[in-house]
Amino acid sequence: MPMEYTMQVNQPPPPCRQIIHKVDASLTSSEDSVAFSVLCYNILCPQYASAAIYPYTPPQALEWNYRRDRIMNEIRLYSCDFVCMQEVDRDIYDEWLRGTMKQEGYESVYCPAWVKSLPRNNGKREKRDGCAVFWKAQRYGLVEDQFIEFSNLAKNRQDFKSCKAVSKRLLQRGNIGIICLFKCLSTRKQLLLTNTHIYWDPEFCDVKLVQVGMLLREMEKVADRVRSEMAQVQPAGPPELPIVLCGDFNSLPSSGVYDFLSTGTIPKNHPDFKHFQYGRFTKHGMRHGLGLRSAYAARDGQSDEGEVLPWTNYTAHFKGVLDYIWYSKDTLESKSILGKIDEVYLEAEKVTGFPHTHFPSDHIPIMTEFAWRGSTKASM
Repeated sequence: MPMEYTMQVNQPPPPCRQIIHKVDASLTSSEDSVAFSVLCYNILCPQYASAAIYPYTPPQALEWNYRRDRIMNEIRLYSCDFVCMQEVDRDIYDEWLRGTMKQEGYESVYCPAWVKSLPRNNGKREKRDGCAVFWKAQRYGLVEDQFIEFSNLAKNRQDFKSCKAVSKRLLQRGNIGIICLFKCLSTRKQLLLTNTHIYWDPEFCDVKLVQVGMLLREMEKVADRVRSEMAQVQPAGPPELPIVLCGDFNSLPSSGVYDFLSTGTIPKNHPDFKHFQYGRFTKHGMRHGLGLRSAYAARDGQSDEGEVLPWTNYTAHFKGVLDYIWYSKDTLESKSILGKIDEVYLEAEKVTGFPHTHFPSDHIPIMTEFAWRGSTKASM
């Protein structure tokens, strides 16, 4: 084993992560302005938590029973209204996680991703880890949900039919998303919340960009329909629908995915398309009208401003921001966020990467408290 990997099980716990209150928030700082909170967390599927992938991690810290207790400790600590998880093993969700979260007051929905199985199983698709959305049942009710399989969306697009890259690069990926419409039980206000896990491989930035483009198009369809329904019962003024999009996007702040999400547009010749053809996306470029901003954006959410956190994924060979919470900036304000891990602690304790004794996943959870903006707040 490489000498730089320090295997210390009895290390002291790290300092608590600080809550960062946004100094540029345009709303009152009083507690009653907090509308709801969202936590996003890639919990590392046990299937991937192996010593071969994480040789620097103490064996005990890779065991699922050890990690799950620490994951739940974090969930309980922040006690958010919504919890969006990625890399949730299907059996673990069915047999343990759903029931455990229910004891904490959460209801949930789960969407499994898929992979092609080994040849001995005739190459059939197999369900593996997936995405889960949890919500505080005493505060919110699920109105509807929509499971998104990007490969199925791609198959059904006429403009993709003649694109070789679609079959060779896009259709092989089993990534998914969940679009949920919630209603606040006390105010009857609605919220559109989406959780997703985008393809991981840095050599496939084109696939990441196309997956996000398709996801936002589906979100826009749902949002347009819901707003139309709201307008029929609330004819006075344009209906407002707060939107939150979170997940593991496997994309850095310098990526085309980040540019697209933050600016609402991407040119047809963006280098992340890698000269592959993806129908209208590479013929006309990509656009969305959701007006999104990253909750962790350093300033105004533009791609050249960067993120507050130095990383959300921390391993021996890679450290960078891959996880995000996006929100509709016209209807919501990011009131506070969960701060970074103490890097002085990591250096002092020679923590090479996660998972670790005190960090149960290779990702860290990110969290935001939201407040209503403008007429959305007034109508509460």
